[in-house]
Amino acid sequence: MKASIASKLDQLVDRLDEVTRLLSTEEATRDMESFRKLTREHAELTPVVEAFNAYRQCEADIATASELLDDPDMKAFAHEQIAEA
Repeated sequence: MKASIASKLDQLVDRLDEVTRLLSTEEATRDMESFRKLTREHAELTPVVEAFNAYRQCEADIATASELLDDPDMKAFAHEQIAEA
């Protein structure tokens, strides 16, 4: 993945955390227009962030499995894990 794309996705992760935090405050419901915008943004960001987190988990799983390739007893398992990820 290009560094610029990963950077943008990291920013979206941070923004989702911020929006979630803003929605959990008491002030969020005082301005209904702002509340609607935040809930809409939250709904749009959530699937993107979930997919990015799943991608990062797959990368981590592949890295871990790749380390096991040097162990003859774990080689078959490592190949399975890499293919699965």
